[in-house]
Amino acid sequence: MTRRQRKSRIREITQELVQKMQEQFPLVELIEVEDRPTGTVAIHIYTPYEDTFAVLDATGTRVVDLSATEEIHVMIVPHHQKKAIHQTA
Repeated sequence: MTRRQRKSRIREITQELVQKMQEQFPLVELIEVEDRPTGTVAIHIYTPYEDTFAVLDATGTRVVDLSATEEIHVMIVPHHQKKAIHQTA
C-alpha cells in the first residue's frame, strides 16, 4: 500500500469508526488522527460520557478485524476535553 493509499484508507476507517460510536453515543467527536511512525493509528475522540468503555465497545470488534485483515493497527484514545492533542503546522 502506498503512502497516499494508506492515508486514504485511514480517513475511511476513521469515518467508519466514529460513525459507529456516534450511533450509540451521539456526542462523540473526532479530535485528531495520528499515523504514528510505528504503524499504529491513534484516533483521538472527545467523549463526554461517564462509561468510556461502553463507547470503546461500540467499535471493539471492528478494530480487531482491521488489525487481522488489513494489518492496520488502530488505537482509539478517549478524552473528556475537545482541545487538540498536538498542534500541527
